[in-house]
Amino acid sequence: VPLGTENVEYQYPIKAVRHANGRDWWLYSFVRNTATYQLTLLDSSGLHNAGILDPGINIPNGAGLATVSPQGNYLAIGFDIWGNVDQHVFPFDIDRCSGTLAFKDSFSIGTQLWPGFGFSPSERYLYTCSDYIYLWQFDMEASDVGTSRVLVGEYDGFVHGSNFPTTFGPIMQTP
Repeated sequence: VPLGTENVEYQYPIKAVRHANGRDWWLYSFVRNTATYQLTLLDSSGLHNAGILDPGINIPNGAGLATVSPQGNYLAIGFDIWGNVDQHVFPFDIDRCSGTLAFKDSFSIGTQLWPGFGFSPSERYLYTCSDYIYLWQFDMEASDVGTSRVLVGEYDGFVHGSNFPTTFGPIMQTP
């Protein structure tokens, strides 16, 4: 916990992004029930509090997952807001030099099951699924990411063996 933030209540997820210098890391910790996040720099001399910053949108209280794009230019956070059946997605641009986040958009994917996220290798597309049946693609270069939604896959009903349906999800970013 960075010095001076001992009484701050953080909300998962916490993510790390490689600094533009290729050596250091930015750590992102969102502060529960606020429009802020704690930015911490990790370098060869240790952890350094870079401040509590405002990304431009209030991230709601709830359970969530986050994914960083392969080159570290985007962060997508999804939250299951307590008492709401929709999953809400918040994509951000990342400035890897300063560590700051810039809010891009927010949208709902309308599912009760948390699916996770993955980015294409080019970082242009964000993928997620709804109810583990539908696979969706979102264009990160669109002016309105949420309305760029395209259905790219649908569960075909195949079951492996007698008990294992081959549905989509949970989606996770891999190297």
